[in-house]
Amino acid sequence: MATKKEIEALIQKANLWPDSIARSRKEPGAWILKQTFFYTHGNSAHKMADALKAVDPRVEIISACDVWKNWPTTSYFEVRFTINENAG
Repeated sequence: MATKKEIEALIQKANLWPDSIARSRKEPGAWILKQTFFYTHGNSAHKMADALKAVDPRVEIISACDVWKNWPTTSYFEVRFTINENAG
């Protein structure tokens, strides 16, 4: 199972800067990245997921979604993924 330090290194290699990195409570071995936005500026959760997969073939995306909220609540991109230790 990947450590948070390994996940942070993977994220940095993918040139992503999420606001939060956490383990999933519902999905064993899964990680959740969230990046808040006011304007998307062409970004999306799917682009974040693609960047993760591009730097490590062991990454398996569980879900990638753009969560839209009405202002003043914060909208965010969310990517849930696991690291398949047996792949790659």
